[in-house]
Order: sequence, then structure tokens, then C-alpha cells
Amino acid sequence: MKYSYILQFTFLTLAASLSSLTLNAQDDCSDADILIYTEGLIFTPDAIEVPVGSVVGWVNTGGTHNANGDINTLTSMSFNNPEAFYFDLISGDEQGVCIGTHTFTIEGLYNYDCSGYGHAGAGMVATLTVVGVVEVIVGCIDDGACNFNAEANQDDGSCQFTGDVCDDGDELTMNDVLSSDCICEGVIDGVDEQLTSETYISVYPNPVSRVLTIESALTDQPVVIFDASGRIIAQYNNSGKMNIDVSAFEIGVYTVESAGNISRFIVE
Repeated sequence: MKYSYILQFTFLTLAASLSSLTLNAQDDCSDADILIYTEGLIFTPDAIEVPVGSVVGWVNTGGTHNANGDINTLTSMSFNNPEAFYFDLISGDEQGVCIGTHTFTIEGLYNYDCSGYGHAGAGMVATLTVVGVVEVIVGCIDDGACNFNAEANQDDGSCQFTGDVCDDGDELTMNDVLSSDCICEGVIDGVDEQLTSETYISVYPNPVSRVLTIESALTDQPVVIFDASGRIIAQYNNSGKMNIDVSAFEIGVYTVESAGNISRFIVE
């Protein structure tokens, strides 16, 4: 009888202890944004990055474990985490038992371990990094583009470059493209009909990639070609009709001028 009493007392004490561990755990981890699992002597994952404000839950799928982010089990000194967290040891099963959840509101690196039964010494340690939520700003992120957005961190496919088709808003022009200084410019369609036959300058083909023909009635005036920034690229004595090799010209919009009369062409 005496031994029976001792065994019964021991069983009741053990049951109460296990009950206490169970009560210290949360019922489930349903409110967690991110779950970390414990089984054997590892946390899975053992290193993770989460956004600030995340609710992290630890689930025990085997053995007796906890998540201790307060006092380092190996050194008995504080982890010095941005904020401490700690859960009591709890037994797990194959269905998974929630050890507990914690909402991380401070950015930084968190170290933690399992503080029971020498598990930390056996390597059951882990880290968790809390990072700030980055505002997504969409736009062109190519710094070589005309519409580069230095504040954007996600490309939206809107980048525009020199030579790209655009719209200069002028109904009298055609073949609008972005010039070398990122100005949208077009050329007057065909011969400049608003000019008289004695003063007009005609350029073709337009756009052009190799040989440009320039026709002008102003045979006694020089013909000057400017790039989009106003620099003189070439100058010729007007012979009435000239064929100019523009294959070495950069892609963009150019202006032909003679005695104040102008026409534009695109090199592609």
C-alpha cells in the first residue's frame, strides 16, 4: 500500500507538471503571419527575415521545446535583443502544438534558443531579423532613360530612351521621337508646304539611316545641319540637291537650316 501511494503521488505530480506546461502555451497559432517549427534539435527555419509588425508563431511537432529570446541559455546573459520574448517549455506532437506567438514591432536582429534539456548546447539556436516595410514606388529605374525616376524601386516598364517614339503634341509633325536631350520632337510631313517653292527645304527619306537627300531652292545660301542641342553637325554649299551620308550620326532629331528656313529629319 505504501508503494502504491508513492507511485500514485508521483503520477499526479507529473500530470500536474505537464498540465502546467500546457496551460503556459497558447491554444493555437492561428493569428500568426509566419510559423517556425521545432522538432529534434532544430528550429525550421533557423534564420528568417520578417517585416516589422509581423506576428511570428512557434509550433512544436515533437519533443519538449520553447523559444527563448531573453536570457542566453549558454552564457546566462541577456541576448540584448531589441525586445525580449520568452515561452515556457511545452511538449509537441505530430499535429503540432503552438508554443506561442509574438508580434515584432522593433526592427533589428534577434537571437534565441531552446532553453530546455541542454538543447541550446546541442545547437538548437536561431536568429530572426525584423526589417522595415519598404514602400513600393513604381517607375522607370534605368538611370540611362529619359524618364528615370530616382525614387522608384520597382520597374514598371515605362522607360523611354533617345530615339524612342513619342508625341510632341504638334499635329503638323510626324515621326516624333525623343532627341539626345530627351525632348520629344517631330518633323513636318513631306515638303514644307507652308513655304514657297523658292524658299523651301525638303529632306527625305525621313526617318533615315544612311543617305539623306536635301533639296533647296536657295542655291546661293549655305545649308547647315544642327543636332537637337543646337550644335552644328555639318555645313554645305547648297547645290540645289545633295545626298548626305548620315550613317555616323547619332540616333535623334536634326534640323536643316538655310537662310532662316528649316526642316527636320530623324536618324534611326
